[in-house]
Amino acid sequence: MVFHPIKAILNTFVPFFNMLLLTMTWILGTTIKGDEFDSWIFGAIFFVPIALGIIYLIYKQLQLLKWKKGVYPIKTKFSKDNLLEAYICLSAYMIQRDKRDVAEKIKFIRSHFHRYFAEGDFDLNASLKWSYDYPLQPATVALWISKNIKEHSKRSQILYFLAGLAMVDGELIQREYAILKEITPLLGLSEKELDAIINMYRKSSEDQQQTSTKSTFSASRKELAFGILELVVGAPENEIKMAFRRLAKLHHPDKFMNESPEQIRLANERFMKIQQAYELLIS
Repeated sequence: MVFHPIKAILNTFVPFFNMLLLTMTWILGTTIKGDEFDSWIFGAIFFVPIALGIIYLIYKQLQLLKWKKGVYPIKTKFSKDNLLEAYICLSAYMIQRDKRDVAEKIKFIRSHFHRYFAEGDFDLNASLKWSYDYPLQPATVALWISKNIKEHSKRSQILYFLAGLAMVDGELIQREYAILKEITPLLGLSEKELDAIINMYRKSSEDQQQTSTKSTFSASRKELAFGILELVVGAPENEIKMAFRRLAKLHHPDKFMNESPEQIRLANERFMKIQQAYELLIS
């Protein structure tokens, strides 16, 4: 993980110590056989690994200092664990902006990670605590994600996750929306896409609620459906069809056939909501 300094030190020095041990074993074997061995070669083989280890440790410490200053190092190597860490950093930042129903929000995060990062190596409680103590600027995390993830649909998953987290308590407050709005262009996404994602969650929430006025409920659902398709309310049928074709092509599950089962499931859920919105508007 990016934020564990002791683990980073061990990961840095253990390979060098192993190499040093092998080198010393070889030198000892050469000496026993009576072969000549220049002292400068011995010195180079002995000290170079140590010097490289120190340089690498300094580099890691500089990264850690950047982290503590609120910057997600842009040169951090891309891996599934580091992507997971980016998710956690953004999650912690969102929770700190609205501390209502924190237990339910952590439950949402844990459930999402177990579904979509089943093989990830993480301690959620420790990671969240670190991110609370050293909150990162969301923009720096979004830039790192954008630099390393080229697929538009995969970058949009970040917004789906964060919007879902924000609406665990049934409401998206202004501070949460401001964060989503800030990182959306940095992820290479549009504000219309963000609003469509938010409308998807609002529609899901509304579907679960009871209402006494059926006509009002129906009208509200149609407004959300227009938002899901990134359209203004009352858009004509030809625009509805064009929007559906564009979004269906962008989010079609077939584009994720080579991804993990979890990503395929998420794509299916997203595509289903787009299809439901379309069917509601043309019926």
